[in-house]
Amino acid sequence: MTGYHLIFPLALLFIMIYDFMYILPLILLYIGYNKLQGTAAIRKLERVLDKVSSYIVPVVVSLVGILLGYYGVTSLM
Repeated sequence: MTGYHLIFPLALLFIMIYDFMYILPLILLYIGYNKLQGTAAIRKLERVLDKVSSYIVPVVVSLVGILLGYYGVTSLM
């Protein structure tokens, strides 16, 4: 956008459209979860996530750390 020399209102409009498109899936997930809250499927999903999340989070954080460390070491060469 910096190369186009847009007037401020038009640049603001593009930024607002971008933000809306970025946030729209999150809004839809929130609305869907609120409508389905309390159903058997959501209760089962929450139980499974409670059990699995204690294993998934450390594994994902460790993998990201390893990948960042590998990238840091190989980019120095």
